[in-house]
Amino acid sequence: MNVLLICASGLSTSILVNNMRQYASKEDKIHACSVSELISNLEGVDVILVGPQIRHHLKSIEEATHIGQIVALMDPKVYSRIDGEGMLEQARSLFKK
Repeated sequence: MNVLLICASGLSTSILVNNMRQYASKEDKIHACSVSELISNLEGVDVILVGPQIRHHLKSIEEATHIGQIVALMDPKVYSRIDGEGMLEQARSLFKK
């Protein structure tokens, strides 16, 4: 599973990415970028999780993605706790649907 986390500047999610990688399998790829870098980071991505602070970009992000890519808002409680295990579980749950 290839997961992309999107936030305003890419800084806050980089900590979350590191926490998620602790619980990820070898096959999982997890990375983050800012909303302005979205287009150049879409290739091969399965699940795109959008930071709560940029929820107003959700529709434009959905419109920019490729067919089959899953886009969802990060659970704000999980995000605020920088809970890597919880965020990875959200991504896996979306991917399995």
